[in-house]
Amino acid sequence: MERSAIGRVQEAISAEAIADLAYELVSIPSPTGEEGAASRYYAERLKRAGLTSRLQYVEPGRPNVLGELKGLGGGANLLLQGHIDTIPAIDCVSPQRDADAVWGRGAADMKGSLAAMAVAAEAVVRAGIRLKGDLILAACVGHEIPWPLHPTLGHGDGAKVLARAVRAGEVNADCCVITEGPTRMPWVVQGGIAPWRIRVTGGPGPVHTTLTTLDHNPMVWVSELILDLRDYCREVEGRGEHPLIGVAPRLELGLACGGDYFNRNPAEGMICGAIRWDPGWSAEQVENHLRDRLENTRQRLVAKYGDDSIRIELFFRTGKDAFDAREHPRTEWLIERVRAAAEPVVGPLEAPWGSRAATDLDIFGRGGGIPTVAIGLGLSQERTAAGRNLGIAHSNDEGISKASLLAAARVFAGLIVEICEVDQ
Repeated sequence: MERSAIGRVQEAISAEAIADLAYELVSIPSPTGEEGAASRYYAERLKRAGLTSRLQYVEPGRPNVLGELKGLGGGANLLLQGHIDTIPAIDCVSPQRDADAVWGRGAADMKGSLAAMAVAAEAVVRAGIRLKGDLILAACVGHEIPWPLHPTLGHGDGAKVLARAVRAGEVNADCCVITEGPTRMPWVVQGGIAPWRIRVTGGPGPVHTTLTTLDHNPMVWVSELILDLRDYCREVEGRGEHPLIGVAPRLELGLACGGDYFNRNPAEGMICGAIRWDPGWSAEQVENHLRDRLENTRQRLVAKYGDDSIRIELFFRTGKDAFDAREHPRTEWLIERVRAAAEPVVGPLEAPWGSRAATDLDIFGRGGGIPTVAIGLGLSQERTAAGRNLGIAHSNDEGISKASLLAAARVFAGLIVEICEVDQ
């Protein structure tokens, strides 16, 4: 019965409907912090699909979207989750669609997945399938990290609010599948990431450069700090690779600046970057270790330059924490459901994998307390029939093929039937 139900649902899925919705969502800008219009549109679209929907406000103007298809009882309750915010659309191809693909910021990351989720759920309704368990679709705000312009946004803002509701029983979900990542393997391990900003101050302040020396210039101290952080990165990398992630933890540097005029001593110097770590380390441990390192560097600089006014201040904000979903005792059960749903669509799945990239695995797995894995539209670059390259997440030519959208929707439909089960 369940297999025939999956077939009926899959027959009701339209690739054109998914592409239409993906294009409509991509056409509504939703950079982190400005998600309101896209959230409201998606909520209305879920209502038209036959689900009940509501807005869960994270802060004024920034709601998560929750859509629900209530089951009859007796099955597991499935949460399909994605994020509706994007990085800024600067320099990205404009929203458009052609015979093969949808283009624009968010097409691959991850409005295409949201469209596939909605159409898969709509197909369940159109096929007249009666589910035992509840189906919950969630589009969350605040996933991307608009650092350093908006350092308090984009650290899983919406996902954390939803996960707390799951933990409290206000949203009744037994498991979560995040619709992001590859299609041919379940994503179960992620590294943690925290952006950081270091401010270096001291010395005589912004005076004419003839009135001081380079020994009392914050930019000189910054240059020494950068070299010390390079050594620190090597130490962190020396801890080795996680077997599923395959890339060593590390510290990254992306921005260095200071001063405002060529012959004024800088008032401060600043550097920004990120640090990435593996499961087994907590964000607090990582932050404390970095703080200790910076204090040692400060003491060395004070001794070297004879200037006890040197200050090194660290701003550290956890973006996503490291997590191994296999810690939850029911994760293997969820992986098997994913395998049963995906293999008829995409062929045999590869072994579960990990990534240095980060999604919301930790937020729902640890914070929500439910088994959580991720599987989505894929990570590899595609090419259209006309030979045009489709860029993946965050690229200037971001796009997603209709074939990938259709495959994802069919996988999500299979998940719905496999996990929620069908009333006979």
